Amino acid sequence: MKRLLTAVTILCLLSFGFVWAQDPEGELDYFYIVCGVNGYPGSGVSEVCFKLRFYSDNYVYDNTLNVLSAPIIITGSNIVAVDTTFAKAWAGSAVSDFGIITGPYKPENSDPTVPPFHMVYSAVSISSNTVTGDSLFVNVCLTVNDTGTICIDTMSTETVSPHFQTPGNSYYLAGWAGPFCCQVVLCQERAGDANNDGMLSVADIIYNVNHVFKGGPAPSIFCQGNVNADSKINLTDIIYEVTYLFKGGPAPLDSDLCCL
Repeated sequence: MKRLLTAVTILCLLSFGFVWAQDPEGELDYFYIVCGVNGYPGSGVSEVCFKLRFYSDNYVYDNTLNVLSAPIIITGSNIVAVDTTFAKAWAGSAVSDFGIITGPYKPENSDPTVPPFHMVYSAVSISSNTVTGDSLFVNVCLTVNDTGTICIDTMSTETVSPHFQTPGNSYYLAGWAGPFCCQVVLCQERAGDANNDGMLSVADIIYNVNHVFKGGPAPSIFCQGNVNADSKINLTDIIYEVTYLFKGGPAPLDSDLCCL
């Protein structure tokens, strides 16, 4: 809680201490959403994750990004709860080494099951770290109880708006092409879940290692072990899942019975 309050305080000071400017280099930088369309068995009924990404074409150091803030609103009749797990939200994020990371922060009501589902995600570099290019900012994960449409749009609060800041102190509103609306489909089998326990973890890697190299049992549903969707379970699948879980690589690919 102390870390959260400190981060919010700093972000408020940043908000009131700078005057809005224009993007100092190239086209306007922006946030965007990559839909997560498959809901998997997760912490609730089913879990679906969206990726909030950012794009910046600023490459001169003083114009690269050292502060990013994205308040969003999530709507959908099938939402049970928004995930407020810090580790899950920031897994694989390009700003994971920033000094202050705030969120998932639900400003109106901290109860993750109570709408409105307004969320704030912010990151501040307190050293020389900056980011640019097309990268993951944060994972937005939800528990849902049915298929249906989920929309994510940007918003502003009294203390924070969707914005970027640079080491050169350019402080400007982020572009946004939303709302981004996605049709969620629920499924029971998940590519990469080799041991069929409903989640992706190192246990699935071990399961495939035992199958491929030690004659252990095959995954009960072939596509759960066929991580790269090439119709084989071999070393390539093991490497693929290691890269996904520990290095921010691409997610396992859907095939056959796994979330088609």
